[in-house]
Amino acid sequence: GPSTKAHIFDATNNVDLRIQTDKTNGLAQVQFMNDARQYNVGVDNADRFGVYDATAAATRLTITSGGNVGISTVSPERALHVEGAGLIKNTSGEALFKLQAANNSNSILELADTDDGNVGRVQYEHDNNAMLLFTSDSERLRIDSSGNLLVGKTALGGSTNGLQVKPAGELAVTRDGNHSLILNRKSSDGNIALFQKDATTVGSIGVKFDEPYIADDNFGIRFRASGAIPCDSTGNNADNQVDLGLSSVRFKDLHLSSNVYLGGSGG
Repeated sequence: GPSTKAHIFDATNNVDLRIQTDKTNGLAQVQFMNDARQYNVGVDNADRFGVYDATAAATRLTITSGGNVGISTVSPERALHVEGAGLIKNTSGEALFKLQAANNSNSILELADTDDGNVGRVQYEHDNNAMLLFTSDSERLRIDSSGNLLVGKTALGGSTNGLQVKPAGELAVTRDGNHSLILNRKSSDGNIALFQKDATTVGSIGVKFDEPYIADDNFGIRFRASGAIPCDSTGNNADNQVDLGLSSVRFKDLHLSSNVYLGGSGG
């Protein structure tokens, strides 16, 4: 026999339980109560199905006639509308949040505020397999299907301003009418940029005594306000240590507007 106070049973047919009112904007609900709390479940006076926390006087879940589901809101704007903070949690494994779209459409995560419904956006374009990042309603960054990183531009090439980084290790920066690279070393003298071959440093650009130098791992040239002088690999003066040309690899013509000093004597 029945094991509860109310039991509707039919061994062969479907069983329905109907709670109906013909009152305009009437309520059709079931109340669930214990000694501490009451929940009302059913159709409300706006023709929405919901779960109403009567103890807290708050609607916990709403399903509109159009099929939108709202959690902690009675006016869901999309298929799922959560008012407040959400959490996806799995302490024993992977936590997954999935967006799935048609092959020729986009999967989009919109970041909104009260003034702009999509001021920020993360978007995946399935037709060309590109990932996009938007801020202030504009695309700022793109990773294309080949893994190229594009900042300030939407395609590879040097004709458009922006930065591009290829997975193979190539970086290119384009800017119209101004510098495209700033390297800033603070506090101390030393290398600003290192150049390597097979992980071994073969050259550098640095600063010594607030003067720039270019050097290999032995010697280089430091540029001063009054001219260029030989230096070692760290920019220090290298007096009487550096040759200009070789006996078998010579410069052609030397054009000067003043004296030549050889071994300390001028002529």
